[in-house]
Amino acid sequence: MKSLSSTSFFRSFDLLIGETNPRQKLDSWKIDEVLFERERHSFSGRTHCYVIDVFTISHPGRRNWALTVVKEYWWDGGHKRPIKTQNWSRPIVGSRRDIIAWFRSHDDAIQR
Repeated sequence: MKSLSSTSFFRSFDLLIGETNPRQKLDSWKIDEVLFERERHSFSGRTHCYVIDVFTISHPGRRNWALTVVKEYWWDGGHKRPIKTQNWSRPIVGSRRDIIAWFRSHDDAIQR
């Protein structure tokens, strides 16, 4: 995992979410000292539908950091054909290195 926009980051992110919040039943949960919050926005119309999940992840303390991760899913009006899927993330506070290091350490634990 070299950056917060890499495929490996999003794979680690998805594994971590799947392990700690199966089927995303919780809107807020903690992993160690890090708080995860999820908001879901959706729309279903005649010609298109979408779901946007916005995750806010925050680490308190001396080396605090916060990260926003957005996952977008778009379908045609009948939910039959995916149109587009997009993921992106941005640090809000703190060091990218600290954020990546935290995810790496938890990715290693999940892989074991």
